[in-house]
Amino acid sequence: MNIKTFLLLILSTVSDTNLENKTVAVENNQAVVEITTETTEEIQSVAASDLSRTERLIRDAAVKVERYYGSGYGSGTLMRIDGELVVSTAAHVTGDQPVMIIHGRDGESVPGRVVYCDAGLDIAFVHVEEMESRDPVRFRPIRERRDPVGMEITYTGFPNRNDLLTINGTIAGTLFDETLLLMQSYAWMGASGSGVFNDSGEFVGSLIAVEVGTYFDRQIIETMVYVTSARNINENVLRSRLRESIAPVDSTLSGLPDYSCQSR
Repeated sequence: MNIKTFLLLILSTVSDTNLENKTVAVENNQAVVEITTETTEEIQSVAASDLSRTERLIRDAAVKVERYYGSGYGSGTLMRIDGELVVSTAAHVTGDQPVMIIHGRDGESVPGRVVYCDAGLDIAFVHVEEMESRDPVRFRPIRERRDPVGMEITYTGFPNRNDLLTINGTIAGTLFDETLLLMQSYAWMGASGSGVFNDSGEFVGSLIAVEVGTYFDRQIIETMVYVTSARNINENVLRSRLRESIAPVDSTLSGLPDYSCQSR
C-alpha cells in the first residue's frame, strides 16, 4: 500500500524538478503537491527549563537533513541502534540519493549514507558518524498494540523559517490499519522527517505531511498532521544493513551497495 495515494501536502523543502512537479491521486482526481523552499533563521522558541525529560532528549537529538546534491531540507532525529548512529527521516526527504548531509548545531555538518528507505511508507534511515553537537536517543519503536488515539506526542523539527521548534500534539485518528497516524498538532514545510515520540520516549513514527482539505477550493490544514507509524519498519533489514554499512566520512561510496529509496 502506497500512502501517496492520499491527498497530502509533503513537508520537506526539497526543490528538485521531480518533486516540484509531483502529483498524488485521490480516487479518480489529481491534486498537485506543492513544494516550497525555505531558509532558516536562528529562532529559539522553547526554554529548556520548561521541557519534560522526553522533550529535552528529543530536542537534543533533532537534526536537519539535506540532500548532498540539490537544495532544500527536511528534519530528522539522531538515534543509536546496536551501537551505530542513524538519523530517522522521511523517504521523500532522501529521495533517490544515497548520501545526505546531516546538520547539527554550531555549524556542525556530517555526511550520512542512506541504509533504509521505503518510499511507499515514506520513512528512511541514514547512517552517520558520531556528532559532537547532538546527543542520540535510543532506537525504541513503540510496540504496544493498543489504540493510539488520545496518545500525547512530541516532536522537534525545523518547520517554515523557524529553527529547532519543539511541538506537542495528540493522536486523533488512524488510517490503513494504523499505517498512518493522524496527529492534531502543527507542521509546515521543513518539518518532514521529524521523529515523533510519546511521553515514554518511544518512537511513534516520522512526520510526513499535513492534510489538504477541499471546500470550494483546496485548503492546507496545517493542524492535522500525518505520521507514518514506526511499527511498519522492517527492523531486521535495518539492523542487517547497519552491520554491513560503512558510515561515510565523505561523499565517496564507491563499491558499496546503494540503498537509496525504492518501494518495499
